[in-house]
Amino acid sequence: MKINKVFHIFVIFITVFVLVMSHIASAQQMSEVEQATADARRDAEQNFSPLSWTSVGFLCGCFGLGYAYFVTPGVPVGALLGKSPVYVDAYTRVYQENVKRKRLQSTVIGCAIGSAVSTAYYYMFVLPQLNL
Repeated sequence: MKINKVFHIFVIFITVFVLVMSHIASAQQMSEVEQATADARRDAEQNFSPLSWTSVGFLCGCFGLGYAYFVTPGVPVGALLGKSPVYVDAYTRVYQENVKRKRLQSTVIGCAIGSAVSTAYYYMFVLPQLNL
């Protein structure tokens, strides 16, 4: 009888220990994901050049928009060295989403400016030359 009680106490202790440790591991993993998200957003902000992507939209128009949308941005490898797979996955996903969104915004602005300039050029210089 006494061994049975000791066994039950031992089983309860092990169960509680496993539950607590899994919760601690989950919390640590969440903080790692949060850190990766913050690092990816910071690096995406620092590594992005809005002027170059606005120029792509201005000069290439719809082709620039297609490039900005379909081409996946590369991730800086130096930021991922020695990190856990959870960190790498979260960082890669957030970095690519942020850079792609910024690329599209800048390219759309450049495309709109390019369209306005070319339309103004057409109405100011080309259309008057046509004797309609």
